[in-house]
Amino acid sequence: MLLGVLLPLASVFPDGLEKVAEILGVQESIPLLNSIFSDYSVSFIENSYLSTLIAGLIGFFAVFAVTWAMGKALKRRKTRNEATGNMS
Repeated sequence: MLLGVLLPLASVFPDGLEKVAEILGVQESIPLLNSIFSDYSVSFIENSYLSTLIAGLIGFFAVFAVTWAMGKALKRRKTRNEATGNMS
């Protein structure tokens, strides 16, 4: 919900890496990776607000899922090490 409220406040200016590339005159002739999330939006949704919102939500949940899975794995490893007496 917070993402939906703050989304209109997102900057339309290029991010840091894009700005440096622009200053140095570096052009990306062919994209290195074709993605459905290019330019922080979902390519098959026409409404720019909705497209950016959905891309943000997918990104948020992807990062959340990876972080949660890593936390569970580390906790499981710590519990196993404590049970065997191995503290490394």
